Amino acid sequence: MLQKYCAIILLLLIAQTTMAASFNCDKATKKIEIAICVNTTLDQLDTKLGVIYEKLQKASPKAETSQLRKGQIAWIKQRDEKCTATDVTCLTDYYQDRIAILTTQLSTESSKKSTASVIEVSKLDSQSKVLLRSINPINFGMSTKDAETAAGVKFSRYGVTDSCQIITPMGELKDNITFVAVNDQIVAVNIYSGKITTKSGIGIDSLESQILKKYTSNIQLLGSTTVDGDEFRMLAFVPKDDTDKDYRIIFTIFDNKVHSFSAGQLPYVQESCNDTTLSTEAKELNLLSKLQGKWQSTEDNASIVEITDNTWTDIYDNERDVGMNFDIMTACLEQDGKVDENGSYLQVGGDDGFCYNVDDINNTHLVLMYLPRGNILTYNRM
Repeated sequence: MLQKYCAIILLLLIAQTTMAASFNCDKATKKIEIAICVNTTLDQLDTKLGVIYEKLQKASPKAETSQLRKGQIAWIKQRDEKCTATDVTCLTDYYQDRIAILTTQLSTESSKKSTASVIEVSKLDSQSKVLLRSINPINFGMSTKDAETAAGVKFSRYGVTDSCQIITPMGELKDNITFVAVNDQIVAVNIYSGKITTKSGIGIDSLESQILKKYTSNIQLLGSTTVDGDEFRMLAFVPKDDTDKDYRIIFTIFDNKVHSFSAGQLPYVQESCNDTTLSTEAKELNLLSKLQGKWQSTEDNASIVEITDNTWTDIYDNERDVGMNFDIMTACLEQDGKVDENGSYLQVGGDDGFCYNVDDINNTHLVLMYLPRGNILTYNRM
């Protein structure tokens, strides 16, 4: 009798949600399908996935719809193999991951169709706004080629590994921002200077108090470091929506103001292209990409070093010296002829020029040791 009663209740629940899921609950026979129909959260996720999948089918070229359909069938099969009907957490994770993947694909397909109009009305410039998943008109997940087209500018690429690159847009923003690309897809952006802000209006030189006011309880302190007596702190905007759980906006704070900020996918938004396991050649390219831009001495504000590609230019009180080529090396000849093979070195102006050991570098500061004297030179990115 009890078994019959439970069956009736189950049928009533299914009847109430017949049209909600992406499949017909009246015809559901699998235990997992029935579980989805009677669970509100799973039902909503399934419906959302169905809507996104349908939009992606319409947005995709006909040649790709067959592959999309095969991919969806394969995902359903994997879902049913990995999850049981009673494991709501497992099913929820599978749906959220699939929704995130198809949403990115839909964004990419939509951007392809609107590229021409985007270039006309919304190129990448100083008015672009940064969000968790984009800096308009570039969405994270776009291929570098599509992003370059949408931005309306050429990209300069510095290969760090075969899979990870640092990308700089040419033109007016070349000293202001860089992108991180993984497997030829844009995954993060770094803002060093200029007028670009977040959608909430936070940008370079915004006050820390403004960040806390705009983002309230979503802000976390990631840590702090002291360079030459100056404290740099990192604050992260952590979204509450689970669909954005792998994304962050990170602000580097100096003197209670935003010194730089980044947005995009973890871990690249925080670590860029991590170089701890790279080859020597890849490490040199990674260092070269980090060096690009203008660096102001912390001891003398009139003293600036500008690094463009492999050219080092000293600027003092707005007077520019002639640029000198430099090489990144694993060793630097000292005056006594000995070779120090520890760390990364910059040989500026050839064998008769200057030699520096790169003691530390990140998005905000650069610390060099002038050899052979051992003088420490500290710079902040402008």
